[in-house]
Amino acid sequence: MDLNLYFSRLKPDKVHSLVGAIELLDQWILKILEDGLRILEQDDSRLQEISTRLSDLGAGALSKRIRLFKEFIATENWQERILHELATMSKLTHLIQSKSSLSLYDAEDILAYIGFSHKKADVMALNIQQQDQWKLIGQLNEKEEQLRLRRSWFYGNSTQSIALVLEYQVNVFSPYQVYKFNRDYHDKVYFYPGAVKQRIVQLSTDKSSPPANWNITVKSLEESIEDFQKALLANPFLQNFVQIITGCRIIKIKDQFYLQDQNGLLLAIANNIEQLNKIYPYTLSKDCIFFLERGQNLQNKILSLLLGELHIFV
Repeated sequence: MDLNLYFSRLKPDKVHSLVGAIELLDQWILKILEDGLRILEQDDSRLQEISTRLSDLGAGALSKRIRLFKEFIATENWQERILHELATMSKLTHLIQSKSSLSLYDAEDILAYIGFSHKKADVMALNIQQQDQWKLIGQLNEKEEQLRLRRSWFYGNSTQSIALVLEYQVNVFSPYQVYKFNRDYHDKVYFYPGAVKQRIVQLSTDKSSPPANWNITVKSLEESIEDFQKALLANPFLQNFVQIITGCRIIKIKDQFYLQDQNGLLLAIANNIEQLNKIYPYTLSKDCIFFLERGQNLQNKILSLLLGELHIFV
């Protein structure tokens, strides 16, 4: 496959830089696995050098992901998390170098993972739009290096769609958009292209109303796991994915919390103890519905609960 045709929105010189970044990354991964992961703990120049070179080649997102390995190393299960990231990166290098399976995947998902993302104006010009009444179902705040980011997840009550607003905050003078719980936002949103459409350019707060009754379809834990696997087959580089699950309870095994269904199927969750204590009484009801963010980085988090018309945020 001709990479210039596959990555058609990039100019040839950008495609050349992309290929150079992939070759560099592939060599680096092989060297790290040969030397052992402990070398990253002992010599952080291994991370600094590769991230700088990838950034110079335009692969900003890959560069950042590798820089974040330094933060992973400070955590308990850092080797597992880094191996997981390296496995995804190896999938990327194999796809682009072999070219044979590229046609199975959306080029935009690959470009976004590497760091050749769309400008907002270009996304809106693609006109992948959807009108709905959007309910806020959860927000997660994180920090990546010097940047703070927030993921705001919404549920489209008519179309039963999920939409993600991703915001970055450089400093306190660039505040996040204010979205209120228990409001319906009426807006036409524009989705970024990709096999699994979730991220949107923005969601206007100009027109809102008190929340209407929920129009919702739920899945069992087993069905949700199957759906997540299908999403990953469509986009192996998918980082986050929201699901709506029922028929579960929260249990603790040793130091890890899980969602468990009636058949004993388990899914690890990463909410902290304060969050779980807040919502635990509501989860005792068999009618409790979980809004859950699945993370490919082994971090699954409950965003909120729905019990009847009571919406409880974590």
